[in-house]
Amino acid sequence: VEAIISGIQPGLSMVVGPPGTGKTDTAVQILNVLYHNCPSQRTLIITHSNQALNDLFEKIMQ
Repeated sequence: VEAIISGIQPGLSMVVGPPGTGKTDTAVQILNVLYHNCPSQRTLIITHSNQALNDLFEKIMQ
């Protein structure tokens, strides 16, 4: 919850952690809150690989 609250604040946010700690789920929740509360806001998503970005998009579409 703390990471999500931090992620919706203005400025840069990074979600960092070892595998299996919920980084993708946290990012999905942050993006969900931003989309529903600030639909015209632009958001930049950077991942370490194309597969990580694909995984994020798959979870967003669920």
